[in-house]
This record gives sequence, structure tokens and C-alpha cells, in this order.
Amino acid sequence: MLKKDLINFLADTESGPMFLNSVNAEEEVKNWHYIAEKLEDCIKEVGAQNVLQIITENAFACKAAGAIMESKFPHIF
Repeated sequence: MLKKDLINFLADTESGPMFLNSVNAEEEVKNWHYIAEKLEDCIKEVGAQNVLQIITENAFACKAAGAIMESKFPHIF
């Protein structure tokens, strides 16, 4: 069985959930820096003014990446 490490980015819109992007992170170290970089790319793609909240799993790297996004985009929680 082939294992793929994918990070999926989804948005919840007035019309319902929407798939934004998927990143193959199979050969990456998924630390807070990497996750924050990918989150920021996604936020910039849709426009920071269109993002209100980021929801991730409760892993340390995800929580740290979320804190970085809160400092870069104060209106996002």
C-alpha cells in the first residue's frame, strides 16, 4: 500500500464547502514553519479579507502555525 501525506485546504462558503488546494507533503518535514508557509500561501490565494478563521488539528505544529497566522493577519482567528 502506497502512503501519501497530503495536506488539504478547504473553505466553507455560503454555498457550502469548497476544495481549495492539496499539497503533497510526503517528503517534507511538517513542522510549524512548513505548515505556516502553506497556510499563508492559501490565505493569499483567496485573499486575506475573505478569511475569518483557520481550523486545524490540535498538533503542536498546527497550533504554532495558527499563532503565526494570527500575528500576520490579526482579523483571522
